[in-house]
Amino acid sequence: MFEVTVDANVISGTSITNSANATWTSLGNPAQITTNNPDAFQRTGTGSTTQGQLNDYKTSNSATLNVANPIVTKKLVSTSIVNANNSNTQAVIGEKAIYEIVVTIPQGRTPAAR
Repeated sequence: MFEVTVDANVISGTSITNSANATWTSLGNPAQITTNNPDAFQRTGTGSTTQGQLNDYKTSNSATLNVANPIVTKKLVSTSIVNANNSNTQAVIGEKAIYEIVVTIPQGRTPAAR
């Protein structure tokens, strides 16, 4: 597990990919450790050795962080004519309607906002 701090000026809607590679070794000496085992060579993760031993001491992985986009919601709040034939959520020609618009802007930069 690791933590990352994203720059405050990150642009909304972008994706940031973080990759990590790890290699390690099994022994400190690259020479054959014992003649009793033909596979007793140092493993380094660099591919197969000249002797053909399994040499897989390596791994890698990546994770992608998707930076949120702004979100816009619109909701009808009320209309100016409310009666038995026209509810508060219906409007007729010429009637005034009041809407609520909410814009949620994530921290960072949104250069395309207008």
